[in-house]
Amino acid sequence: MLDSLNFKAELSSLVATLSGGEQQKVAITRAIIADSKIIFADEPTGALDSVSRKLIFETLRNLASQGKCVFMVTHDIELASKTDRALILKDGKISQQIIKPSADELYQALESSKD
Repeated sequence: MLDSLNFKAELSSLVATLSGGEQQKVAITRAIIADSKIIFADEPTGALDSVSRKLIFETLRNLASQGKCVFMVTHDIELASKTDRALILKDGKISQQIIKPSADELYQALESSKD
């Protein structure tokens, strides 16, 4: 499973010795193995290179297509525009919801939420 996420560290490594990206890959692998129905992913691609970023996002999309509920927090407009639904938060509350968002819709929503 870790191989499919481009995990390069030794399997016997302690979590504290792993990079942020490696820790993210381990956490996602654990969620998959645990067969979690709901997955909370806080910036799951933030510390990753472009190849790993794509692998992780595709993995989360596949989980969602299998009926898993995936909540992903991201500041990455490109990734957010590939989701089923985007929630825009302002002051800790949902200010907007966009179904099948485009990058332009997200930029507009973020700009209007600054008011």
